[in-house]
Amino acid sequence: MIYISIFSGYVARESKKTISKSAFEQIKKTCYNNEITGLQLYADGNFFNILEGEEDRVRALIDAYVQHPELSGVNILHETQSEYRSFQSFKMGYSKKDGPPVLENGFILNQDSLRRALPETVKPMIRTLAVSFAQVQNIK
Repeated sequence: MIYISIFSGYVARESKKTISKSAFEQIKKTCYNNEITGLQLYADGNFFNILEGEEDRVRALIDAYVQHPELSGVNILHETQSEYRSFQSFKMGYSKKDGPPVLENGFILNQDSLRRALPETVKPMIRTLAVSFAQVQNIK
């Protein structure tokens, strides 16, 4: 079974409310090395993640978010299991003002790019949470 975790959080107020290109690259590398697929959305200092993979590996990555000194308010919104993966890789979407230049498997976050990033196989509740994050962040 594939473990799926959906969680959110924000960059600590003491930080600059931005994530550096190196941090984006490290997240992507960690996911690749641990066979974790999914999606990270980032806007205005807030992040929303859908991660899928072996449970111990996904939980270890979430623990790294919780322990990271620049991040705060990490909150698991939903956990479930599935017989299959919805995502083929790990992608990152971020608002143009917040992100580094577009990275491999990265995209500028808007309503159209989010719809394209969410596979048809993703569960409706997961799709709703991702779209809600974008709406709350006023992503057009």
